[in-house]
Amino acid sequence: MTTLATYYPFIVPDLPKCPEIAIDIELIRVANEYCNDGWVYRHEAEVSISVGDQEKEVSLPDGTKLVGIVTAEVNDSEFLDISVTGDSILLDNVATLDFDIELVLAVKPALTATTLPDFLLRDHLDAIVTGVKRRLFLSPGKSWTNAELAMYYEKQYMDYVGSRAAESFQNGTSTKKRIDRRMGI
Repeated sequence: MTTLATYYPFIVPDLPKCPEIAIDIELIRVANEYCNDGWVYRHEAEVSISVGDQEKEVSLPDGTKLVGIVTAEVNDSEFLDISVTGDSILLDNVATLDFDIELVLAVKPALTATTLPDFLLRDHLDAIVTGVKRRLFLSPGKSWTNAELAMYYEKQYMDYVGSRAAESFQNGTSTKKRIDRRMGI
């Protein structure tokens, strides 16, 4: 995991006098939003379904929240009518057989996180930093407030999010997946 301070060299020079706590708050908020909208933070999980199950809690990495289902497979078949509710998956019908589901899930850092996954720094640094700057430049009544720069960074950030979201959905990402009816659900 990467400390929030690791991001400071990419943010602080453009926001003189901005307190670190303000940067930290926006880093977490932007990482949460970016992962929620772009589905870039993935987690693989296996869930065992038993007869009578319809909702099943999913084991997630510490400090994360479930966003959606990227893929769901049972015996190499894709699912239909499986959705997300909180940190659980919800089957369309009550299971009539025992089976395991192989999931690839989209998750996001919780707003209470104090570190961020290393891959965000490595693979999404520009998007995260741009998102933080767009928010901080809109801080009302601060010495670093700059509406023009906020608009500039807003456009860049939305381009990052849009391209990531489009990429995820082109690769089959969905909150609903096809269920093989032979599994008895």
